[in-house]
Amino acid sequence: MIAAELKRRTGHELSISRSARAGSFQIRIAPFDPSASGEETEAEGGYRLRVTPQAAVLEGKGVGLAYAAASFNQLLQGWKNPYLREVEIRDWPRFQWRGVFTEVEGVSWMDLQDWKDFIDLAARLKLNAINVGLYGCWQDRPATGHNAEFFLFPSQRYPQFKTPVKLTYYSFKEKRRIEIDELPPIYRQDFFGQVVAYGKDRGIEVSPYFTSLSHNTLIPRLMPEISMKDSHCRPIGYGFCTTCPKTYEVLFNLYDEIIDRYAQPYGITTFHVGMDETEHACQCPECQVAWNGVSDFYVNHLVKIVRRLKEKGMTRVLMWHDMLHRLGLINNDLEARFRTAGIDDVITVCWWYYSAPQPADVLDARSFGKAFFRPKTNIKYWASPSAGWDTSRPLGASLHTMNNALFGLLQEGGNRGASGTLSYSEVDPLFSQGYINLAQYSWNLKPSLSQIHERFGRWLYGQESDRGIEALRLYEDAYAIYNALIGAFYDVHGLSTFGRAAASIGLVASRESSFRHAIQNLDNAAQSLRTIHDGVEDPEKARTVATYLVEVRRLRTFIGAAFAVLKCTAAYDQFRDKLDSGSLEEFGQAEEQLRSGIQEHAAALSALEETRYPASVIRIMVYETRAHENMEKFDRLFSELLTRARNGATQYLPEVAVSANDFVGANLGMVLPEET
Repeated sequence: MIAAELKRRTGHELSISRSARAGSFQIRIAPFDPSASGEETEAEGGYRLRVTPQAAVLEGKGVGLAYAAASFNQLLQGWKNPYLREVEIRDWPRFQWRGVFTEVEGVSWMDLQDWKDFIDLAARLKLNAINVGLYGCWQDRPATGHNAEFFLFPSQRYPQFKTPVKLTYYSFKEKRRIEIDELPPIYRQDFFGQVVAYGKDRGIEVSPYFTSLSHNTLIPRLMPEISMKDSHCRPIGYGFCTTCPKTYEVLFNLYDEIIDRYAQPYGITTFHVGMDETEHACQCPECQVAWNGVSDFYVNHLVKIVRRLKEKGMTRVLMWHDMLHRLGLINNDLEARFRTAGIDDVITVCWWYYSAPQPADVLDARSFGKAFFRPKTNIKYWASPSAGWDTSRPLGASLHTMNNALFGLLQEGGNRGASGTLSYSEVDPLFSQGYINLAQYSWNLKPSLSQIHERFGRWLYGQESDRGIEALRLYEDAYAIYNALIGAFYDVHGLSTFGRAAASIGLVASRESSFRHAIQNLDNAAQSLRTIHDGVEDPEKARTVATYLVEVRRLRTFIGAAFAVLKCTAAYDQFRDKLDSGSLEEFGQAEEQLRSGIQEHAAALSALEETRYPASVIRIMVYETRAHENMEKFDRLFSELLTRARNGATQYLPEVAVSANDFVGANLGMVLPEET
């Protein structure tokens, strides 16, 4: 690890030998001396690192030597001529397990090298676990307009289980529409075993995740006989019927195949079963008779699958906490049930939430995400925050999550006896600060967040750290306006439409000032990041700064174009009221500004395609295509109205009114009939 980092910086190979060469700076690596004492010598992963003018001495226990090497690399300063400051460190991890869970669309586009790069990043940050979603389904994903199902390994028993991804977007870089209909690389090339092996060689346990009762539509759709049933015994295409014998035949065959092919050959004994957000219970007569309500239905299934996994050699079975909490099941009775079933030694409950913990009643279902790690039982717990998960709107949407929420949950977990952390996170360089926060607070709950942010700024921006930190602060401030307009321009299901967004924002002087202020701040932020990027020597850091820069430009051009839409709407309304040459000229200028803003937005998206993490670009561009095309609808509408006004056809200028439930343009009947 040290040799590779020094070669990356200097271009020179490190001389490695068993004896020291006189007069040279030495890097000595060795296990702890048997006579050594101190907490770091007892803790798994503990290490010492001492740097003097003559040598750097790294000592550790087990994987602690790798962690000492990672810290050595983190301490290096400078690029072509790296140097170290004198320091002595005695260190060991707060949590035994420190990992990331990743799934769904982003994972679907990662190739083998992407996975290796992510594992290398985890190793550099002293994380030691990555949990990979091999099967799961998300209902009504806004990017695609339909269910997002992912099945990421080619089953030999059930080859019909596959999930080709079908997406369409417009490439502003290639100036053409892209249509994708293909299986994920990890499925096509069947390289999950290689990912597991690569992780093991670097001290990272890569383990499988496979859902069952929840987030499960593919298997019950293809095998309706094992699907949950409604009260008329009709398959609902979701979850499993737990009294159908074939259910466990299929599920256990899949478990066995995953373990036999991807876990046991590499010594992996961790398996995640999901079990979160279970929206239904089977209503067939057999299930109604067999189980005493939803709680019994849920726990009996959980016990059955965990027993099977333990029989197959799994020593750690992870599950999400939310259904146990919502059903009021986390108590001594559940602990006794696990003990009686012989699974209390393997099951670990991951308490997940992406906002900071708040006081709440322990067993109140409404307190989900607030009453953490309570009541106290002997069931093993992990803390599961997020280091950043929405790659469609990654930086602004995750800054808060990456900071106070992550710190709050890990602090609470540490205080309440959690033994591990597992962050729900997508893979993308824009989450760099989130990964670093996760690594820091999984290892040690100190120092403060503000200190970590300052360190991150110094690491990434160097001497321009104050300027870089301020650029991201300006971005975050402007994000509030963007967030208010998401539902309008991205047409996301369940969010506000343009009518509500426009009404809430309005164009009174104070709001117009807010738009102009946000645009100016984002221009300043972009200029700062551009200057910083030009001075960064480290290619990895330069790529991170470049991704920040294109994200800032995307946000700035989106807000600029959205502002132009609102201004154009106001200018058109004014012309309809006055019907004079002055207001017509203002309307024309506003429409010209709208068209210019749309062109700037297109240029920013072209740069985004060029710069952003390839595995994220496809998903992002689906959203961005929708937003851009909605802007173009406005442009076509106002262009038509402006042409009619300039031609004197003012006898029929309809009011541009946006309904509460629909969007714009053709959907609203605002485009004039040909005969008018």
